[in-house]
Amino acid sequence: MDWYSAKLIFKHNATRGEIRAFLEERIIVVKVESNENPEKKIETFAEKYVEQTGNCKFIKLIDTYQLDCEDEIGDGQEIYSLMHSTTATASQFIKIRYPDNKLKDCKVENLDHCWYKIDESTNGCYHCRKTQRI
Repeated sequence: MDWYSAKLIFKHNATRGEIRAFLEERIIVVKVESNENPEKKIETFAEKYVEQTGNCKFIKLIDTYQLDCEDEIGDGQEIYSLMHSTTATASQFIKIRYPDNKLKDCKVENLDHCWYKIDESTNGCYHCRKTQRI
């Protein structure tokens, strides 16, 4: 058996406001039998995610990465790596590659929050910077 990580792109529909869509980069990990096709199994997980959310579309499988591990993923295991060659400084690269483009508050754009659990006492919104106590 081999472990793979995969970077996938999903489009989540925005129903109101000026935002047309939310694009999600998602990295998942899958265990693949020796006779299985990793990309096919990853796409099956992508289809299940689309069914679970009910409001998104699978756009593309960007990349797969075979993990260097035996049977189980270990503490600190690298699950994805991508090297970039650039003439930018580290801080310029981070600003270009990872802009802070989260909304301050979905409600300002007439959108609904989409909550996830940060820890035992706090939820955060996937699309904006808002948090709430549980």
